[in-house]
Amino acid sequence: MRTRLAALVVSLVAAGAARANSPPPATYWIHEGQPGKVWICPSMGPACPERVLLRRDVGSGEIVSVTACVAVEPQCYLDECVPAGTYQYGFAVPYRCEETGSYFYEQIEAQGAPPGCTRTGPAPAPAASVPWSSRQVICRSTYGHSDGGCSTLGGVVGLNLLAVGLGLGLLRRGRRR
Repeated sequence: MRTRLAALVVSLVAAGAARANSPPPATYWIHEGQPGKVWICPSMGPACPERVLLRRDVGSGEIVSVTACVAVEPQCYLDECVPAGTYQYGFAVPYRCEETGSYFYEQIEAQGAPPGCTRTGPAPAPAASVPWSSRQVICRSTYGHSDGGCSTLGGVVGLNLLAVGLGLGLLRRGRRR
């Protein structure tokens, strides 16, 4: 009986571990903590000051380079005194296609800075262009479907089947004894 229980526990633990092998996609976490103060934190390093971050105003098409960097973990960009509007933030040199998916930019609807807003860091500088069009996704990884990227389905299913097979083999071995 102990052997069966041990085999079941081993197969469940191994199957759980096999499913947990997929990190989040390469993207950006964006948050407007206070009106007009937008934090942009890349999900994958390196970040600032090694990489140039761009902001595109969806309404006007205006593009600026954001260079203000905040030394928090992870490193984040800080865009201050942002006017009200819809903005896209992404790297000038985009993420490469990661197995878990990658995004050119993330978008935020900013409430807008209050009158008399003053910056604590450098102001954004005008930039010529962004490396994306209207397409947000560089590549997507989903179970059973891949949009130009890699799919992790085969590895996850294969490891789960291996873990279940190992558990069943241990159960049979225990019954023969």
